[in-house]
Amino acid sequence: DQVNTGINAVESFLSGETGLKHDASDGTLAFSDLVSGMSKMGDRAMSSVRAWVIHSKPWFDLLAAAGTTANAPANEVANEALQFGRVPGINRPFVVTDAAGLYLDATTDLYYTLGLVEGGLVIEESEEPRVLIRVEGGLENLTLLMQFEFAYNITVKGAQWDTTNGGLNPNDAAIALNTNWDAVVADDKDKAGVYIHSQ
Repeated sequence: DQVNTGINAVESFLSGETGLKHDASDGTLAFSDLVSGMSKMGDRAMSSVRAWVIHSKPWFDLLAAAGTTANAPANEVANEALQFGRVPGINRPFVVTDAAGLYLDATTDLYYTLGLVEGGLVIEESEEPRVLIRVEGGLENLTLLMQFEFAYNITVKGAQWDTTNGGLNPNDAAIALNTNWDAVVADDKDKAGVYIHSQ
């Protein structure tokens, strides 16, 4: 829940930051799209972007492309891809997850790949989880009632939660709404990362 909600939050914020978006929605994700996405960070790209958060579909598109790369010296890239399932990510690791926040819908078939900076997304537990467990009688069978309560905070670098629009205790739908996140820094290089659309 925390990972999925955090991805929804950072994807929602970055989707509204036009200076950090690369549109590759006319085709499947290519290595050149990763380069173009990183370029949105300018001279800070190589030192700032630390990891790719990606849905499995575009990741497998990259794996297939790596397996047929003809320009690599002695096909080293293809060998790595096919023998070990390693996809070159411009020296950045991939976090592959089929989180709902990385996929638009089945009709448009659009995916989002995020190149996050250090501290781009931080999820912190803000209170100790509490559990109520109670045995209920009086029915044909004994039943067990369990109720959980927990809380955590999500921080998106360069963004602030808009409590007026989004409320103080937002649900998933509110977190995934771009208008509930306000940019608090002017320079795109000080924000959470880059955002790439692809099929």
